[in-house]
This record gives sequence, C-alpha cells and structure tokens, in this order.
Amino acid sequence: MKDYRPISLIGSLYKIQAKVLANRLKRVIGSVIGETQMAFVRNHQIQDSFIIAEEIIHHWKKKKEEGLMVKLDFEKAYNSLDHGFLDNTMKDIGFGWKWRHWILHCISSLEISVLVNGNPTREFGMERGLRQGDLLSPFLFNVAIESLSDLFRKAINLDLMKGVTLSGEAIHITHLQFADDTILFLQPKKDYVMNVRRILRCFDLASGLHINFHKSCVVEVGRRENPEVNWAGVFRCVKATLPITYLGLPLGGRPSSKILWTVLIRRLENHLAHWKKSFLNKSGRVICAKYEVPYDVLKWDWNCGAGSSVFTKTVGNLFSQGSKSAQILNDGLTVLVGRGDRARLWSDVLTDGSSLKEAFPRIYVLAVDKSGCIRNYGKRVEDEWKWEIILRRSLFNWEIEQWNCFTNCLANIIIRDSIQDSIGWRFGIQVGSNLSCHFCQDHSESIDHLFLLCKWSWKLWQSCMKWWGITCCSFSSVIEWWRGWTGLCPKVKSERAWTSLFFVVVWSIWEARNNKVFKDGVLDFIQTEDMSGFRTP
Repeated sequence: MKDYRPISLIGSLYKIQAKVLANRLKRVIGSVIGETQMAFVRNHQIQDSFIIAEEIIHHWKKKKEEGLMVKLDFEKAYNSLDHGFLDNTMKDIGFGWKWRHWILHCISSLEISVLVNGNPTREFGMERGLRQGDLLSPFLFNVAIESLSDLFRKAINLDLMKGVTLSGEAIHITHLQFADDTILFLQPKKDYVMNVRRILRCFDLASGLHINFHKSCVVEVGRRENPEVNWAGVFRCVKATLPITYLGLPLGGRPSSKILWTVLIRRLENHLAHWKKSFLNKSGRVICAKYEVPYDVLKWDWNCGAGSSVFTKTVGNLFSQGSKSAQILNDGLTVLVGRGDRARLWSDVLTDGSSLKEAFPRIYVLAVDKSGCIRNYGKRVEDEWKWEIILRRSLFNWEIEQWNCFTNCLANIIIRDSIQDSIGWRFGIQVGSNLSCHFCQDHSESIDHLFLLCKWSWKLWQSCMKWWGITCCSFSSVIEWWRGWTGLCPKVKSERAWTSLFFVVVWSIWEARNNKVFKDGVLDFIQTEDMSGFRTP
C-alpha cells in the first residue's frame, strides 16, 4: 500500500465536528507542545525557526567550534502516522479517555478502497495516517511528533547526546521543528551521533513516521577536529554544504551575497502576474509607491512572541542584562527630550552617563511618582516650563545639597513642544582620522572641493569642455557651477547632451573617488576622461 496515496473526501458534518474539536485543541496545544515546535502554536512564527538556526550557525563560526547540522525528511508523514501511537502519546500527555475516544473516532472512521486492474476493491478501514485538509490533522501531528522531542530531552539528561549551548549555559538547543520539517544541531562526537541514530530508529518503529535518509542531509559547520570521520555515512544520507534551503530560505550563506538571494527573487518574480503589472493604471501605481509597512509588523514585541519562547531566549538574550551587547547599548544610548510625553524622567534622562534615579537615589526614594513621563512633572506657565516634583515628606538638612544638584540637572532639560522625544547615540558617528581629499591630499574633502575645486576634478572639467570648444573659470560652489553651466550651453549644439555632460562628469568623479577609497584602486585620469566621453550621449 505504500505506493498508493489515499485521497478521502470530507463531508460537511465532519467538517463541523473537526472545527469544534480543533478550536478546543488550539487553546491548549501551546501548553503540551515544546517550545521548539513553531507550527500551529500561538506566538510562534515560521521565521523564528530560520532566525534561530542562523544564530546557531553564526555562533559556531564566531566561536570557531565544530558543529553538526542534520536536516531530516519524513517520508509521507501525514499518511504513515500510527493511530495507536497517537492515542498512547495523548494519554501520556494527559488527555482524558473521552477526548481520545472522540479523536480516534474522527481519524479511524474513514474507509477506503483502491483500484486493482481498474476495479475497486472492498472497502477497509485505515489504521495509519491523517487526512490531508482536515483541521485536526496539523494539531494531532504536532502531538505525535512531540514524542521525538521528549526522547531528545531524556537523552540529554542521560548524557547520551548534546546539542548547542548559547549565552553561556542559559540556552541549550538540540532541534527545531516546523510541522514535519526537523533540523538537528549536534556536537560531532561519534557516541552522540550514534545515539541520535538509534533514537530516530526507535521513533520510526514506534510511530510509523519513517525518515527518508536518502532525502535528508548532513552539514558540517566550523573547523573539523576529526576530518577522517564521515558523518554523512553514519546517518546514511547526503552530505551538503552551506548555504542550504530551509523553510524556503537560504540558510547559512552570506546575507550580502547577491547570488544567495537571486533564486529567491526569481521565485517571487515568477509568482507575479506580469499582465496585471502591465495594465496597472497610474493611480494604482501611486498607491503601491506610497504603501507603508504596518507599524505592528515592525514592532519587536509583535515578532518576539511570549517572553519564555525559544526565539526570545536565543535572539533576545543577546541584549540581556549583563551581556556585552547590552552594556554597549546602555553606554551609548541617550534620550533626546522633546515634548516629554514619552521619555521617563527617572529612568531615561541621563546625567554623566547614569539615570536620575542612579545619580540622586535619595530624591528618587522620596518621590511620589517614580515611573511617569517628563511631562507629568511640570507644566508650562507663560512660555516657561515649571517643574513640580512632589515628595513624600520635607527634606532634611543633609538632603538639601543633593536636592540642589537635582534641580540644577532639571534646569538643563529643555522641553520643546514641537519635537518628539527620540533616542540618540552619545558618541556620535565615528569617522576616520584622515579627512583630506583623496585626489590632491591638500585640502579637507567636501562636496564643493571634491566635485569642483580640487585640481584633479577641475582638470577633468576643463578637458570635457574642450570637446565643445569652451573655456571657463571655476566657481566657488557646485550649485553656482550648475547655474553657470546651463548658461554656457552652445546654441548650435544639443542642449540635452550638454546638460547630460554635467552629470556624467560628476558621476565619473564620484566613481573614481570610491574606487580609490573602497577598492584601493589606482587613480587614472586618462581612464576617467575616456569613460566620461563614452557615457556622454
């Protein structure tokens, strides 16, 4: 029967029953399914698995550690799940007899027949498989495959296998799942790998979910300590190299590589209806051009999900309290006060690198409101901001000195009603020490000097104007030079070509400058002059 793919029709009454049971199961599925399963679980998204996998690969490469990544392929996953195994799994999780009886009735009441030599056989019941398109099937499959996660957790507790550890000892990940897409992260030790192979075999025999090792692959990440060991041979699957395709995206490649995203972009272009794009009217194009991504999609909290999710632990832990990343942010970020309706007085306003509650702890303890925004601590009277800090009691004599320092800091805070509160970087933009012109090395580089006043650039301008038989003195700025350029256009020749020459020369100068700065290229005046001539229409 493995050569047949059963197709069954679902009636209207069954759809209603499955919808009711699926809605009930959806409420509790998150509490019985592990955090490594990202499919059909609230607050888990498909991109979480991909981002976590990228972080793990980056961790291995950064630490120069050896890691083993195994991508598993389940053969006809929905069609081979054993019903008895599913019932036992639900019983172990804690589902009652009545609920399990309902589920078994839904999945085992189906009767099918097959065609043999064109004639249908006698109908028979199914003991394996879930119906494709059934609302219950995704949740039941997650429940069944959760047994594999339990086996991995028990193996870790018995020191039979090890995954990857991130952020010290805070996070330990062995696998990620999105429905039947499973990827393992292992330490490349032969005992651990063989134990994983045995676990997968036991799970195969118990559940009926057969792993097709011919379509699975093994990826070795980082430097190899034992190059003579063939890990792909241990799993009897294909050996692959990064990047690989995971959940439809290239995993483990260089994000800046154009080749990496070419296949994905081409796939998206193939899904576009070219005739719709061709016949889109002007108003429709304006709507597409002005479309803005919804704010909620870009919010970190929207994507981060629950605070205890594995995504939050993996990615969010990079900026957790005490980490180097968090320390860099805390040292560099500062609040720029505007209207004062978003910035918090005690925790956001900085003085000498520390917040007001850290700089003036005694005043902070005595304050009645400790979490309000700046605008809650005063009001504007005759175009002047008056601070109103309410304390729980009067100050003692030894507290007055700290209060005076506190009021001096408040006096330096300027409330601007026309500007929003924002976050700034205290250290400014770090620039190199050499700001001189890369052409002449005599003056500091600016827009006017680079494109006009530099001897090298002006020589290029004069050379291009000779083609038209024109000589001219230099101007003091690029804007004035453009205004004078339009008046120099010879009346007997094309005005369009003369205007284009201006932009061609500017682009040639900019290209030559960037080629020297970023590519360590040689400054060749003749080549730049020839390219300007070729580009001029």
